[in-house]
Amino acid sequence: EMGEDNNYASLKDEKARAEFQKAKVDFLKLLPRLMKAARMPYYQHISTEGFGFEHMVPNFIRERAVSQCLNLLVEEATLKKNWDDAWKYGIDGLRWAKKGESGSLIEMMIRVAMLAITHSNLEEVVLSGQLTDDQLKQLSQTLKEATVTPQDYQRCMERESVLTSRALEMYEKSDVDLKTMEFTGLNPLLIYMPDSFWESERKAYWNHQL
Repeated sequence: EMGEDNNYASLKDEKARAEFQKAKVDFLKLLPRLMKAARMPYYQHISTEGFGFEHMVPNFIRERAVSQCLNLLVEEATLKKNWDDAWKYGIDGLRWAKKGESGSLIEMMIRVAMLAITHSNLEEVVLSGQLTDDQLKQLSQTLKEATVTPQDYQRCMERESVLTSRALEMYEKSDVDLKTMEFTGLNPLLIYMPDSFWESERKAYWNHQL
């Protein structure tokens, strides 16, 4: 971890700063691969390793951690008045936040969270007056591309309805072993419900949505 509070200024003692610098070296070795992946047209998420149903869920915590690390680097560069590095890591943060497509509500929520993390220190970088016109133009364009629009929200909620219906259909057809889904908070007794229960739930869901 590069900082528990996502705040470089909170790393006051020498030991904490030394640990940060060590973690920074490791992160910077990984960063080119992360940004290369984010630029790929069909890249979506960091996967969760394993073979159970829960491992079909992307590793959103690790994705957010990348944004947090980049934000720490922006803050460090800002405090040291290294404006070119602050700009570079800010651009990387925006590009990372906008990667993939927000096909589900949780994906949209994580995207918004990563954007909020990235925005937190960018204003000071812009107001420093130290960026060139080209840097400001590129930052503005990248921010525009990363910003979540009302149309994005609308498409996301339309997909969310279909995804929920698909999940209920999977339970109905027994495509999923509910015993592997304890992490979701589902009532364990649901594993004993007949397929007709899930069919009824799915129809009731669509009646409510429509």
